[in-house]
Amino acid sequence: MPLRRIALLLPLSFVACQAAPRPFTDGDRTSILALEDSYAQRAANGSYKTLVDLYYEENAMLMAPNQAPAVGRAAIEDVLRAFPPIAAFSLKSNDIDGVGDLAFSCGTYTLTMNIPGVPNPVKDEGNSLVVYRRQRDGAWRAWRDIFNSTLPAPGSTPEAEPKK
Repeated sequence: MPLRRIALLLPLSFVACQAAPRPFTDGDRTSILALEDSYAQRAANGSYKTLVDLYYEENAMLMAPNQAPAVGRAAIEDVLRAFPPIAAFSLKSNDIDGVGDLAFSCGTYTLTMNIPGVPNPVKDEGNSLVVYRRQRDGAWRAWRDIFNSTLPAPGSTPEAEPKK
């Protein structure tokens, strides 16, 4: 076989010998749902240190509205502690899927906060997208986390309906 043909086939043989990615299982989905339930409970209880340690990997990134991304557990904990006291919090995953050591959860949240100086609780709801990575011990941890409100910003007015 000519040397040129061998040179072309050699890289292909390495690709062909790679193992297929680990499948995403119902057990993986259940683990992520349990992790998200734990997040919601700990956030509502103000247990931010435990929440961050259990939910996020060491160099995770949280992209909260109206601020720069928080990178790393300490920065994420600071962002969460800056929120007003949470009276109620829930997450609902509409889609969880993955392949190999990556997974995502796309869903919604509802949040009620007691803002100092505001007489009534403030409610928020919105969307979330979290990318998880499987850790060496098999546990899932959030690697990238972003959320945004679907409600108009306080003081803004909804845009008028387009005319037909």
